[in-house]
Amino acid sequence: MSILHRLREARCKADLSHEVPIMTPFSELHQERSVPTSARKVSKLLGGNTQFANIKVTVDAPENDPKLKGSPGRIRLDTEGNHTIILSSQIDEGDWMSERPEIEELVRTAFNLPPAPIHQVISAFVFAHELGHVGHVNEQGKEEWLRNRRQEMTSLPVPNVTPGRMLRNIMIGEIDLADYWADKQEYYEGMGIMSPSDLLEAQRRAYRNLPTESYADNFALELLDKNWEQLGFPARDHELQIDP
Repeated sequence: MSILHRLREARCKADLSHEVPIMTPFSELHQERSVPTSARKVSKLLGGNTQFANIKVTVDAPENDPKLKGSPGRIRLDTEGNHTIILSSQIDEGDWMSERPEIEELVRTAFNLPPAPIHQVISAFVFAHELGHVGHVNEQGKEEWLRNRRQEMTSLPVPNVTPGRMLRNIMIGEIDLADYWADKQEYYEGMGIMSPSDLLEAQRRAYRNLPTESYADNFALELLDKNWEQLGFPARDHELQIDP
């Protein structure tokens, strides 16, 4: 059975029976107290930006929405352009960051930040990253963006699976990464992926390099860079460094 098929089975087993979270229009986000602080601060900066006018934001707990396990935020696209950003209720707490170290590494490297807690910076980055996806969708059109996205996802070491989705199904025991790597050991060793842990790391890095992810990452990093002091982040000594 393929890893994608097993992931679909895991999704089908998930119990989603819980109260529907409140949808907050982007224009009201900065004053909605149920929304994480990081999202409120970022939305206040972009209140007059028309490309986000139709966005709604909702917050849910990972135990209610399995897609938020291993992933602090995601987007749900709408055919009419009324897209939704779904954030984890734990986004400001920082506990999830140990599960997705590549996100912290990206932010620390881009801003050359010292080894001190930067939860507020990373959580703001996550929300801005999701906004970057929405902006990209609006720029390209939903169908073209989805077509490009699907093509990119086939290039991953484990095709068509995000690192967050891969991680959460490992955590709940739906996927045995060691067995999956062993089944394709010769193929992965040919790629320099020499162990199951190497496979997870390779998946994380390959995913961040996808064009759709790079676009959203760069949007978020540039937004934070231009508004660093307004967002109340700690002082820094270095300029933003990102790949062109």
